[in-house]
Amino acid sequence: MVGLVNTVIIILVAGSFLSGYYLLGLNQIRSKLTSEAEEIVRNHLVYDGSRIVYRQRDEGQSIRSDLYTDGASAVIYNAGLEPIGNFGLFELQQEIFSNDKKREYSGLLSMVLETGAPKFYSVVEIEKNNNYEMLLYPITSGQKVVGVVCVANQVGFFQDLLQISVYILLTVIAAAAFINFFLGGIIAKIAYKPLENLREKMHQTTIQNINEKVIPEGHPTDDSYLLAKNFNEMLERVNEGIIKQRQFISNASHELKSPLARAVSRLEVIGLRLHKKKVVKSDLEKDLVSVKQDLVDLASVIEDMLLLSRIREQALPQEGLKVSSLIRKELKKYPGIKYTNKIDDSVIIRFNKESFRVVIKNLVENAIKYGVKGSLEFYTLDQSNRPKIVISNRIKSGLKIDTTKLFERFSSHSKHTGGHGLGLSIVKSLAEDNGYEVRVDVKGGLFLISLNRLT
Repeated sequence: MVGLVNTVIIILVAGSFLSGYYLLGLNQIRSKLTSEAEEIVRNHLVYDGSRIVYRQRDEGQSIRSDLYTDGASAVIYNAGLEPIGNFGLFELQQEIFSNDKKREYSGLLSMVLETGAPKFYSVVEIEKNNNYEMLLYPITSGQKVVGVVCVANQVGFFQDLLQISVYILLTVIAAAAFINFFLGGIIAKIAYKPLENLREKMHQTTIQNINEKVIPEGHPTDDSYLLAKNFNEMLERVNEGIIKQRQFISNASHELKSPLARAVSRLEVIGLRLHKKKVVKSDLEKDLVSVKQDLVDLASVIEDMLLLSRIREQALPQEGLKVSSLIRKELKKYPGIKYTNKIDDSVIIRFNKESFRVVIKNLVENAIKYGVKGSLEFYTLDQSNRPKIVISNRIKSGLKIDTTKLFERFSSHSKHTGGHGLGLSIVKSLAEDNGYEVRVDVKGGLFLISLNRLT
């Protein structure tokens, strides 16, 4: 296909060149004919009031010798379109036209005589193996047309040269076609080999061999080299995602299995006691409460995992939210919790409403988990018309917090505080999807979580 396109381009370029060359040569010939006709009328012909007569130039050259010197032929007609002088080709052979051409030629003579406008006329094979270009030029006296001079010039050499150029062009086109259709395929195969190797590697890539990279071929600035490099970088990102997914599944399985195993174990103990009829009501109630808590923990893990899986499934529509009002509404779900809300009712942020509710819920639960009762506080810091929302509470005595691992899912740190580590991970993901970042600081015994607008 590429070879065909290249051949067509060569033909179009060469055709345009030959057309331009032909038109340029034809224009030069016609310019010469015009000069020759003007010279004949100006220097060799005189109208005496009734007829056209000849005169010699000052140099003594006759009209015949001037035409011979310039390699031109001419025939002069009077007002009745009767020839009064034949020179060159016309002197040797007056019947130079076929009947059809003669009628056409006569019509042009009459038109020039009537309008006084010159006309060019091309004649094929006036003389054997030669072509001529003609100019029918009016002879005037004042505003009156009194005759016509026809000047002809041989264009055989010009057309021979054009014919040779055509032969050369055809040879070049044939050679180009050969190169494009035969050698071009070989060259293209060599040139596109790196891309073919990359295509084959893409086709063969699976999860099992995703660690196998493509070896970039060619110069570092080649498109194929850069494409192979980008493909390898993409494989690395995909592989990182797969590793994180596998780790998440493994951790999630463990988190789901732990409360489930505890619940099953306690139920087995209860069943064994019932079988032996050694049931103490207080112990039974205690075991049932523990089973219920295990099942609640299990449901909480499942709920958070489902939420994480849905977070980036679709764009989150944002709206203007009154922060203080939503915080008060969410805190009503935690009766008995004392807190201080210093956020003004006029503070509004753009956030997805449901996402913000989940964020506040998890941040409050996290603050309760790590903080001293009654120390929970909400306030804002103004940053160039972008309010920074801060949740603060005092840390429980003796509790050490590693802030670098708080956002890790199923981190070992979360297990020491009775959680499964998904809460802050959910907060981080929802905040980022709404154009915010979450920061955690521990300063002077205070645990601080802040929401900062990124842009």
